[in-house]
Order: sequence, then structure tokens, then C-alpha cells
Amino acid sequence: MFELYPELADERELNPATRAFVLGYISHLTADELWITTMFRPHFSKDNTLAGSEVEAQIWDRALQLEMDRQAHLHTNGLGHAGSLICSADQGVEINFISPDTLGEWRQWVARFMSWEFDWVRLKRALNRMYRDNNDVQEIVDRFLADMPRSLDAVYDKVPRGEIETYRQAALSQTLLQVKEYLGEA
Repeated sequence: MFELYPELADERELNPATRAFVLGYISHLTADELWITTMFRPHFSKDNTLAGSEVEAQIWDRALQLEMDRQAHLHTNGLGHAGSLICSADQGVEINFISPDTLGEWRQWVARFMSWEFDWVRLKRALNRMYRDNNDVQEIVDRFLADMPRSLDAVYDKVPRGEIETYRQAALSQTLLQVKEYLGEA
């Protein structure tokens, strides 16, 4: 990111809003890359799938991510209170790769998302985005959801809960390392 946008590399040159955005973006990229390399590729990619099909692998991958969301939602008594904390998070952010309008739309979406109750229907929406209007895929997702929590337990039989916790801890520690490095505290 800093090779493409060197103006973001020195946090001391950024205003507080832009610095906060970059730190959040670093956190997102770190967690995403770690999920891809430690969870998705070893368990759900076409070459290494533990599932019976590519579609089932995608369902399992998304289901584990959604289960982490669900657990976070439970442990924080929902995220609705956090929505008010980002009401002006896009104000003053100065980055070239996202327009102010797009950033504002993103902030509004995140605020709405934080106010929603957790719902497994998100799994259907995610797979519909991946396999646009494919009724066969939707039927597979429907069967997975109809058999909850047994279907999720079947995923945990292949990908133990301990691996998810290892990912979570690694995501936290790697994010902290990246943030400290960016802030010159490493």
C-alpha cells in the first residue's frame, strides 16, 4: 500500500483522521491476509479443500467468519453503541484511492451494519454475491442453515475451534506489530 501511496507512509505527516483511517486499513489488511494464508488456503482453496465441493468450501469459509462475528456480537452485547463512535469517521480523511463520497457511503454502511442484529441470512447473501442468482448454490446454503448448529459442528470437525482461536490471537498480535511498526514503535 505504501509503495502505491507513499504519502501515507509517514504517519507524522498525516492529520489525525487520516492516520486513524490508515491504522484501521492496516488492521483490516493484516487480518485478511492472515485469514487467507492460515485458514482459507490450507482448508478451503480449490487445491486443499476439506469440503466436498468448491461451493461447500466457500460456505464453510464464510460460516466460520460469520461465527466469529456472532461471537463478537455476543461478547460485546451488540455493536450498536459503536455506530455512534464512527458518525463522522470519514470527516477529514485525506486519501487518494477512495473518493470522499465513497468513503462517506462506506461509513454509512458500517454504521448500519453495526446496528444490525446478527443473522445467519448473511451467509445466503455472501454466497449469492459469489454465485450470482445460482439457485443450486442457494439450495446448498439453505440446507446448511436448516441444519444449524450441526452443520457448523461438522465444519469444526474438519477445522477445530482451536485453529480459529489461533487465528484470532495471531490476527491481534500481527495487527499490533504492524501498527507499532507504522507508528515507529517497533
